[in-house]
Amino acid sequence: HCYLDADLYYDAYVNKRKIIKGGLVESAGEAGGGIITLILAIILLSGGLIGVTKLLSKVLMGKARRALVAASMMNDYFAILVGTGVTIIVQSSSVTTSALTPLCGMGVLKLEKMLPLSLGANIGTTITALIAGLAELKHDALQIAFVHFCFNILGILIWFPIPPMRQVPLSASRTLGMYAAHIRATPVVYLLAVFVALPGVGLGISAVFEASTAAGFGVLLVVLAAASIGLYWWIKMEGCYTVLSKEDRDRVN
Repeated sequence: HCYLDADLYYDAYVNKRKIIKGGLVESAGEAGGGIITLILAIILLSGGLIGVTKLLSKVLMGKARRALVAASMMNDYFAILVGTGVTIIVQSSSVTTSALTPLCGMGVLKLEKMLPLSLGANIGTTITALIAGLAELKHDALQIAFVHFCFNILGILIWFPIPPMRQVPLSASRTLGMYAAHIRATPVVYLLAVFVALPGVGLGISAVFEASTAAGFGVLLVVLAAASIGLYWWIKMEGCYTVLSKEDRDRVN
């Protein structure tokens, strides 16, 4: 009985209730007005965030840059704390990393020292999300903020404390930098592959599993086999040299 009452309440006060009761977008209807309002809200939110970031970077980035350079001379774990603190101050991890990237490119800052500062910046940006979640005190917002925080902490615990493990992201970044120096489209391809293609494949496999477990396992095995064959060709059969020859690699390095 309680379930039926809740269903009637949801239908009456959510499905059938008007959300837009006035204003400039009232004439566009519920769906159209909602879309227009969402687009305007995203534009205003993005513009506000960009403005705040630019203002903070101009006001604080001089001191923050000096702090980051000084932290590169210190213990790696202390550098993580400095990267976290600077990111909390300027409210943007991209500001922190953008200050470090030219220094690495010029050879002033070693890649091994940029790693802990970047990891600290990743922690710092999760702290700002936690602060925003605490300001609203909503369950979903806090849950997502804590997931973001725990994800970054877990990643640091896996890749940073053990020195040999650090070489995995460092070697990957050097390899990506080598390809980017020779092929300008490499960053775009990397972003599309890591943030669009791979999540898309994962979501697709998950959807197949929901439809049929047997079909899901079949698709998963096919994807894993294709990835294994690709890695074997790239590494063992030296397929990487068809993209960037040994001579070009030596010239870039």
